Amino acid sequence: MIDIKPITHEIQLSFGSSDVKRTVIKQNSKDTHILALTLYDNNDAVTVDSDWNITLSARKPDNTFIVEESENSILVSGNTITIHVSQQLLAAPGSVSCELAIYQPNGACYFSDTFFIYVEPNVNSGSELESTSEYHSLVETLGQAKEYEQEVLKSKENVDKIEEAIQDTCNELKEAVEITSGLIEENRIIRQNESERIQKESERQQQEERRQADTASALERADHAAKRADDAAIKCESLLDDMMEQFSDTEPEDQPEGFFWLQEY
Repeated sequence: MIDIKPITHEIQLSFGSSDVKRTVIKQNSKDTHILALTLYDNNDAVTVDSDWNITLSARKPDNTFIVEESENSILVSGNTITIHVSQQLLAAPGSVSCELAIYQPNGACYFSDTFFIYVEPNVNSGSELESTSEYHSLVETLGQAKEYEQEVLKSKENVDKIEEAIQDTCNELKEAVEITSGLIEENRIIRQNESERIQKESERQQQEERRQADTASALERADHAAKRADDAAIKCESLLDDMMEQFSDTEPEDQPEGFFWLQEY
């Protein structure tokens, strides 16, 4: 007996391209289809680093979603990302919207363009398939229930991570608001101090101008007083000279040397 190899669907994805990528897989296929995704950036192939965390996010036609991030289902080789298509991904017929989320160790996150898997419905479904093998149906149901449980656990973990990230962001915003408020208050105090300094400097300049004006006025009055004093001294000296001449005409012939005599008239 010859085993049929899994069917590989090669899809080229880029960042920011508008090309619609689409492939077709039959509903309820199990362990028979592989997605070989190649990443491109500006037409250049992107080599995928082994440190990157890659997940496949998909929204199914029944409006439920699934996230594949298991190392067993997502493998990396060079610039090719290989994903084994799970039966859960192909459970509902119709178009499945898919995208890759790539998380780098530095915290950066990249999303690929959206690509589509058209899940072609089975010819027989529902009760027809269940009647073929009740045991097989029970096994499949248990397997799906286990997958649902894993999805719920993953979803809860993602919700917890998102909640933690939101709380961290709120704390950062609160700290940023406090720092900004402090800077605003410091700036207000600086402006107030500068205004007071300018006011005091203006008052000092006005006082200096008044002092200089008062000094100039005092010097002018002093110069005027000195001139009046000089004029008075000159006048007094002239009067003394006149009196000395009169005294020299009336002094006796025998007055002692160095004395002046006053005579009555």
